[in-house]
Amino acid sequence: MHRTPQEHRNEICKQGYTIFEGVLSRQEIKDTQPIFDELIKPDTAPPIVTGNADSRRQLNYQHSCEPRISRFGHHPQVLEAVQRLFDRPFLMERTPIPTVTFPGKSGGIPGKLWWGHVDWHSKPPKAFELDYIHGIIHFTTVKPKSGGFTLIPRSHRVVEKNLDNEQMLQRMYRAEFHDFPGLEREVEITATAGDLLFYHPLLIHNASDNRSETIRKVLHAAFLPASDEAKKELPTPELRFHPDYLAVLDEQTKQRIDGTQN
Repeated sequence: MHRTPQEHRNEICKQGYTIFEGVLSRQEIKDTQPIFDELIKPDTAPPIVTGNADSRRQLNYQHSCEPRISRFGHHPQVLEAVQRLFDRPFLMERTPIPTVTFPGKSGGIPGKLWWGHVDWHSKPPKAFELDYIHGIIHFTTVKPKSGGFTLIPRSHRVVEKNLDNEQMLQRMYRAEFHDFPGLEREVEITATAGDLLFYHPLLIHNASDNRSETIRKVLHAAFLPASDEAKKELPTPELRFHPDYLAVLDEQTKQRIDGTQN
């Protein structure tokens, strides 16, 4: 974490994303990588995983949990990064989700044929949902063409301007962003194992095809400020977290990720 909290806040505000480098240690990464291999294989199918990408497998957090991986969602350095961005009490949205991208098709090829989306598909986000940050913790180094998280820089600003335009809103629901006015070209993000990327909830993004021989292993976790509206709208921890995940949380961490102790 080499930059100041304000620099990270400015970057996510202007660009739509920011990266905290070296959040996990080399030993933590080394010890955890094999657990991904045990948990998610190329032939792992629903209901254990979700999604229909050819090479991308995301653990179905409502059905399954692997605390040995998901516990990194509340790793002290991760929560410290979240605190730096929010500078106030916060909530974790749900059980952190392990995701693996094997070599193959998954989202398209940046700069050629790629399609992005936003993380809401049938109605505009509520006011408190605009304060979310989505995190991706990297357990492998992601080089170009190896299935990295791909995004359109500053697209969150374009999306926000069109939330009141019904025609454009319907296009966003359908993920029709080709020739969408005001958008730049997509960028595939590279990262080093141990890095933590946060992105804005309105940012247009997707996976990309993994054209390497390397398996990409990441953990997804989402956070939001503990506003009165968020506390009212979100389910209780017992409903939004898998029981196996709750079982590994001590009381102090439970309070911290539920906005009652920061």
